Amino acid sequence: MIPSIQFLSMKGRQAIISGAAFGIGKAMALRFAEAGADLVLVDLDHEGLQRVQSDLGQYQVNVKFSRVDLRDKDQIDALWDGLDPLPDILINNAGIYPMKDYLKVSPAFLTNIMALNLESVFWMGQHFIAKRLKLGGPLST
Repeated sequence: MIPSIQFLSMKGRQAIISGAAFGIGKAMALRFAEAGADLVLVDLDHEGLQRVQSDLGQYQVNVKFSRVDLRDKDQIDALWDGLDPLPDILINNAGIYPMKDYLKVSPAFLTNIMALNLESVFWMGQHFIAKRLKLGGPLST
């Protein structure tokens, strides 16, 4: 006998997912929506976000999306300043590594990669924690 599978309910929760226009980010958006979570989808690819939003139409969840260049801290700041309600879950999924010969990587190339893969994770997490702390709880100072 195969045991029944119990799915986690995320109803009443909101998740923000970066890099949500395709790939792993899209897959996570679909799974969170299937579990009932409302979503804020973030990506530089506006058309990709629109396609994902269309794919999520089968679920009874609220979906917002924002075209944000996560390499730009000012755009990250603006994103978080406009979020209402505040997300319960942050998924820092956005990331790149355009293939290039290791010995030919320039400072500008590396700076671009690090801005998205490292710095955006830091700034997104900083905003998330600062805003969640205002709600109180075990992390409040």
